[in-house]
Amino acid sequence: MNKRMKAGLLAAGAGVFMVMGISPASAATYTAACHATGVNGSLYSTGWDYGEEKIPYISLVVSDSAADGHHVAIRLVTYGFAPDDVVYWPWHHYYGGNGGTGSWETSATTGRDLVGFAIQAATFEGSTRLNYCEDSAS
Repeated sequence: MNKRMKAGLLAAGAGVFMVMGISPASAATYTAACHATGVNGSLYSTGWDYGEEKIPYISLVVSDSAADGHHVAIRLVTYGFAPDDVVYWPWHHYYGGNGGTGSWETSATTGRDLVGFAIQAATFEGSTRLNYCEDSAS
């Protein structure tokens, strides 16, 4: 095989690997949902694979389901390889009242490889968390 042919095959092979490496089909889709008195929370995420440090797309949705005068919130929780490597991300609060829904689109980069993530949804009285639910993304 001559040098020109070898170079052409190498370039073609590299192109195939580059296309495969950026294919959106290689990353999974994850969902989570939970309910506690007065609150419903859900998550939809794409683009993350086990062991990566960045979750490129996250949609968080929280709904207020009780006319109780409390507001609701949702947050992301990420898990690293070590048992104590847990990050509780800031709460996203929704103050619109019973029957209303708040939603946020975001991403998360931890700087450490992740093994999973979850959501927590809660009701609040001021800054005091009253009750909450949690569900791991799967």
